[in-house]
Amino acid sequence: MASVKNGYANKKESMKTWVNVGGVESILAEKHDQPLVSFIITFPFGAYTDPDDKGGLTNLLGEMLMRGTVRKSREEIENTLDFLGANLDIDAGSHSLMVIGKVLSRNLDQLFSLVIEILTEPTFPEEELNKVREQIIAQLYLRLEDDAQLARQKFMENLYEGHPYSRDPVGTLASLKVIKKEDIENHYKTYLHRGGLLVGTAGDVTKPKLEDLIHKLVKVLPEGKADPKVRSFEKKLEGIEIILIDKPERTQTQFIIGHPGIDARDRDFFPLNIFVTAFAGHMFQAQYMQEIRVKRGWAYGAYGSVDARRDGGAFYLYTFPKNADTLPALKLSLELLDKAVHGNGVTDESLEFAKKHLSRSFPFLIDIPEKVISQAIVQKLLGRSDDYLEKYVGNIQAVTPAQARAAAKKHLSTKDLEIVMLCTAKEFQKTIGKELLAKSVKVVPFDQL
Repeated sequence: MASVKNGYANKKESMKTWVNVGGVESILAEKHDQPLVSFIITFPFGAYTDPDDKGGLTNLLGEMLMRGTVRKSREEIENTLDFLGANLDIDAGSHSLMVIGKVLSRNLDQLFSLVIEILTEPTFPEEELNKVREQIIAQLYLRLEDDAQLARQKFMENLYEGHPYSRDPVGTLASLKVIKKEDIENHYKTYLHRGGLLVGTAGDVTKPKLEDLIHKLVKVLPEGKADPKVRSFEKKLEGIEIILIDKPERTQTQFIIGHPGIDARDRDFFPLNIFVTAFAGHMFQAQYMQEIRVKRGWAYGAYGSVDARRDGGAFYLYTFPKNADTLPALKLSLELLDKAVHGNGVTDESLEFAKKHLSRSFPFLIDIPEKVISQAIVQKLLGRSDDYLEKYVGNIQAVTPAQARAAAKKHLSTKDLEIVMLCTAKEFQKTIGKELLAKSVKVVPFDQL
């Protein structure tokens, strides 16, 4: 079995490669110094499969699985978890529904029996559905207070318009109100099967034990066929499009500049990620941080990222200056981006520093068994190769400055951009379009999000 270098898996105990157990792809990360076991059971469907008018359906299904079975009420499930000293969560993402558990190794069988009961005997009580729905709606209202999250939400919604990535996995007020018990039951029957199932275990657990757990799952889950339903993402921007999220009495703005980007399997991911890290990565030495924060003091932070997903991706810059500094910061952001892509704004030295930063920070993503299996499953869902984690550092180190710059010129636009800014619109609406030579300026009230 192969091992991941530069991380948790580097001694006697190693991260195992993907193996097929009873028709289920599985992965094991053994570590026997503590009597703890973690596991992740992943069904390869998620918010991506939600009907357009019922966003949040998969998330609601995940919540409701923990709310009662034929034999146990919600309170009895919670009491059993307390008795076992176990953690159990169900998390809905774009492409997955994950059952995530952690328990003392001596209690693993009991916890797994509970998980099987939850997955195969749910009752979806109507009164619990109403409670969960109201809790999620309350969370949505709380989000209106988070300016940064609102800006990012609108940026992604507009950038991925027409694609499932544009939807919030938890849904909207409108979609949550129309989801009924029978919708959840039908979603459950359609997608909760063993087709495409991924299972990972980590910690004080052996391969025979992993095989035993998987056989128990396969025995009770219905047959099915995984259907990834890949949708191409091809949105094109022409010129600069600006969306102002209008929120009263803001003394500070939150703005995101970006455009559609590469998907997770693109061969240019590593060189492009190195370039963007050197220019605007989450490190103090990045040029964008130096120019916005260090030299001018316009914002506490200034960042950029390559958000590569299965069907497509995004590139963006983000910062949060006070009102008086916003237009200068926007102009400088565009100038710096243009210089970095088409000039000499990103030096060979900064690219090498970015490579070292990415290589040295990578082990922290796999420094404990739980992270190993989690990362492996995420990369699997993205469609990346099974040895992605093992080859990550080598792929980073192999990139030359010329390759990084070529990827930036190929994939980064400095003219066709989306800008989303949360602000008090009256402060900017009349001037921002002219100042930035924008093709369009649109205003959206914050409470419509």
